[in-house]
Amino acid sequence: MPFTGSDILKIILAVILPPLGVFLERGCGADLIINIVLTCLGYIPGVSHAIPKALGNMMAASELKCVLTLGDG
Repeated sequence: MPFTGSDILKIILAVILPPLGVFLERGCGADLIINIVLTCLGYIPGVSHAIPKALGNMMAASELKCVLTLGDG
């Protein structure tokens, strides 16, 4: 699954301002609160939480493709 313009924007925002990247992908919920707390504790924990959340749909799609491919064999 190729990167779209919005995926690239979410990744850039997740690195520059981690809570904004999480908000754009997950909305206002528990993930956003967790990311705000982690970012207040330190920039690196916030980024390490935000990047997987920003890539969430793409990672899930690639895992599903892997499972479907392995299931054919």
